[in-house]
Amino acid sequence: MKLGFIRAGDFAQAVAKRASKATHEVLLSNRRGPDSVREIARQLGAGARALTIEEAAACQMVVLAVPWDRVAI
Repeated sequence: MKLGFIRAGDFAQAVAKRASKATHEVLLSNRRGPDSVREIARQLGAGARALTIEEAAACQMVVLAVPWDRVAI
């Protein structure tokens, strides 16, 4: 399964690491663009890539890993 992560902080990295070990494709993104998360993706292994937020949002499952106080309700 492709898992798109919007933001790549500690929580997203922990979930992405477990998902990657379970052979899911892990696609990381943040507002600064793919270059800023490329090293994190490299550390996660072959199943991880850095993408734009739009590309991550188009995945089968999306993890919105943002602080709760930044979510408009």
